[in-house]
Amino acid sequence: MDGVKVKGGIQPLCDSHYSPMGLVEVRSIIGSDISIRTAFACGVKGCQRQYHIDYGYYTVAEGQIVRESTARIPCPNDERAMYLDEFERQGNVRKWVCPESGCNGSKRTHGLER
Repeated sequence: MDGVKVKGGIQPLCDSHYSPMGLVEVRSIIGSDISIRTAFACGVKGCQRQYHIDYGYYTVAEGQIVRESTARIPCPNDERAMYLDEFERQGNVRKWVCPESGCNGSKRTHGLER
């Protein structure tokens, strides 16, 4: 994704629905410039959550990122935005993992803690 060597086969979970996210191309238009980047998007109908390794999780509304919706858990090793890899309903435990190839950074959070 965008110049960073990402681990093969990552499958982020939506941080709202805990369902697998799929890889999508996102187009941004600024003036006459069009940029295309890849991100992961929630597949739950009506959910606008996305994940990008630089930005973390965010909601898109009317083609814009809703600033108040961002959630970024930085990797303790390289500061990349970690993705939600596992969710254990019992105990409300989340496992966050660094997406960068060669990095083993991870973090477990409980409840609403990030």
